[in-house]
Amino acid sequence: MKWKIKKPDRKEVEKLASELGVSQVVAWVLQNRGIVEVTKAKEFLSPSLADLGADVLLSGAEEAVTRISKALDNGETIGIHGDYDVDGITGTALLERFLRELGGKTVSYLPHRQKEGYGMKPSGVEELHRQGASLLISVDCGINDHEAVERSRQLNMDVIIVDHHQVPETLPDACAIINPQLPACPYNGEDLSGVGVAFYLCIALRAHLRNTGRTKNGPNLKSYLDLVALGTIADVVPITGLNRVLVHFGLSELADSRRPGIIQLKRVSGVNAGPVGVGQVGFRLAPRLNATGRLDSADLALSLLLADNERQAGIIADKLEQLNRTRQSVEERILEEADKALGVMEGGTLAPGLAVAGEGWHVGVIGIVASRLTETYYRPSAVIGVHDGVGRGSLRSIPGVNIYKVLERCSDMLDVFGGHPSAAGLTIKEKMVPRFLEFFPEAVAAEAPDLEYEPYISVDAEWPISKCDEKLVEDLARLKPHGIGNPEPSFCARGVLVKWAREGKSNTLLMGLVEKEVNLKAVGFRMGHRTPGPGDRLDVVYTPKLNSWKGEESVQIEVKDFRVLT
Repeated sequence: MKWKIKKPDRKEVEKLASELGVSQVVAWVLQNRGIVEVTKAKEFLSPSLADLGADVLLSGAEEAVTRISKALDNGETIGIHGDYDVDGITGTALLERFLRELGGKTVSYLPHRQKEGYGMKPSGVEELHRQGASLLISVDCGINDHEAVERSRQLNMDVIIVDHHQVPETLPDACAIINPQLPACPYNGEDLSGVGVAFYLCIALRAHLRNTGRTKNGPNLKSYLDLVALGTIADVVPITGLNRVLVHFGLSELADSRRPGIIQLKRVSGVNAGPVGVGQVGFRLAPRLNATGRLDSADLALSLLLADNERQAGIIADKLEQLNRTRQSVEERILEEADKALGVMEGGTLAPGLAVAGEGWHVGVIGIVASRLTETYYRPSAVIGVHDGVGRGSLRSIPGVNIYKVLERCSDMLDVFGGHPSAAGLTIKEKMVPRFLEFFPEAVAAEAPDLEYEPYISVDAEWPISKCDEKLVEDLARLKPHGIGNPEPSFCARGVLVKWAREGKSNTLLMGLVEKEVNLKAVGFRMGHRTPGPGDRLDVVYTPKLNSWKGEESVQIEVKDFRVLT
């Protein structure tokens, strides 16, 4: 794996460090993230809810809040149509809870991944109408769903679309469309998640109700940021700009959440009392919420987030835990079959894009399989499950390849497609699948002809482990939360001595490293098979961390990669 070690502009780093009152290491990282203006750096290091710009409305929000206010005044039933992933589930839960707190009547509908696929369908619209809804609000879907919106009009249901996906050339005929991807939207360029857009709708609605005298205070918006953080992190959008603020405060709300569903979700996920990090959301909480929508209906996850009784929430959370274990088993089987198929198709070599399909592959887990293929082989991946003559696929990409544009190149063979530059989905007739599998690598190569398909680690700076202390870790903690757009800082140390090394549980590498008489413990995940010998000298890419053990804290380093010097 390549190491791309960035070379700081030392004069600019010293200037930034001096003006901010931070260490040069923090200034290095800020510079590497493109944050060199002092005011922006201060905002980055000290997020504030005022940074959300809540006084500026998203395009379409004024029309939306006017129609929602009318529904609240007239006692109308408001139908919320979400999606089956965590972003759509949390967005639905947020709108349901918020509108109910305002005294509104709500019903909700989440599509079934296997039976209906992504997005609003006429059948979902008809179900909300059957339950008495006269106003429909989509969340995390709708921007491409012309047929469903038309069916709503036929049923005399007004539609408000709340979405964040790529905007088509022709928009659905809704009474209001809220999507930061709209060119004229003041928030254009912000990669808000679906639940993030829904949160901004709630901000606008509360302000409208206050300004018109309908309510004096209204719901506490900050208390909803736990749901926003869950959906934003799970949807793998950049943790920059507005998302950084939302996630920063949302993680605090998650840590202290009093929602029975969140409390029980943390219990079954092994997330203990104390701070909650992005990794805990992405790898523990979100997969359990996702599991039910992957294998069956997502309604179970929604009922957990809407639960007001802790005993009931505990029963639901236990069911989600069991479903997640089943999901893991199905995922491993499909991944093994996909690996074998790739070996046959490519003759042992890898094309610029990887595309595989399997009869009966569970469409609920193919997205995870695509992610793992992309992570393993550093290639855009498309994984298709075929059922009853129809293929449904999930795609994941790498930096430099816009997977949505790749699908545009394949559009003549697809029934439906949509998504983001980094992740997308498609529906295709079975008879077209072989052609797609053959053409997909060509489409990827055409979209990114000069890309090097080799994984690499981006290293912020060379920094000796002997200079890693608690003060450094505390300084670096100000750069959290980490994610796309703001990765965890990595540093490189040269010629570090291995005092001892052994393989721990789950292929974990444990080491004692020495540099200039400073001894530090090190851990490397999924590196146990690479255990070096005592006395070896290493070049190491690492991140310093605080390790807590029996009430005591000490600095250790998390190894990202290493090379044994000869």
